[in-house]
Amino acid sequence: SLWFSTRDTFNDPFEGRPRIAYGASKERINELFEIIQDCYPVEGILYSKEMWMKLWAEDSKKAERLLQDIVQTEIGYLGVCCFCMNYKDIKMWSHYAVSHSGICLSFDTGNEELFDQSIKHYKVDYQAENLDYDFFSQGNILDSLLGMTIIKSKAWESEEEYRFIAIKPGINKFHKHHLNAIYFGISCNPIAVSSIIQLVNTLGYKVDFFQVDRIFNDYQFKFRKLNPS
Repeated sequence: SLWFSTRDTFNDPFEGRPRIAYGASKERINELFEIIQDCYPVEGILYSKEMWMKLWAEDSKKAERLLQDIVQTEIGYLGVCCFCMNYKDIKMWSHYAVSHSGICLSFDTGNEELFDQSIKHYKVDYQAENLDYDFFSQGNILDSLLGMTIIKSKAWESEEEYRFIAIKPGINKFHKHHLNAIYFGISCNPIAVSSIIQLVNTLGYKVDFFQVDRIFNDYQFKFRKLNPS
């Protein structure tokens, strides 16, 4: 199983917080009001669809501010599990593997799903500017919310990140035959290495194990295959 975190636990303060643009048809606006009616209090009152439509007509700027808060609340409920294509990056091991003392899990899914089909995956969209996000650019409201969680600054582009997104945070089981390798960081405790190898083999996983080592006189890694008995 893998843990799906909420946006507020991430190390990027811009995560999922673009300015939302609502340049859409009246029908799409009404679709949004249909979903959020009687769910969110506005100044202590649960707004019906008709009340939202009246507010939009009389003070669209206020309505947009309120909608921004609601959308941000909903994004905060989603669960996100992050993956990358670049497992050799020194900074990645420093940031996400407890300063090289952790591990890296490698998955090969082919054309199959890693999790249940209800969990969608996306390639992160790296942007040079924090542009307005067209909330109705996706097929439906849920897809619009999911789309907001995959926008990041180009400063993070070297991570080559993919994200799996669930409708709530917590633990989700992956299909175990897709786990194909485990890499142990340079500073990973040897006792932890032995324990993990024993546990993984006991659970019936068919994976390769690699120890990450320094390359002498170079800022690069080499990956030494382990052959546990």
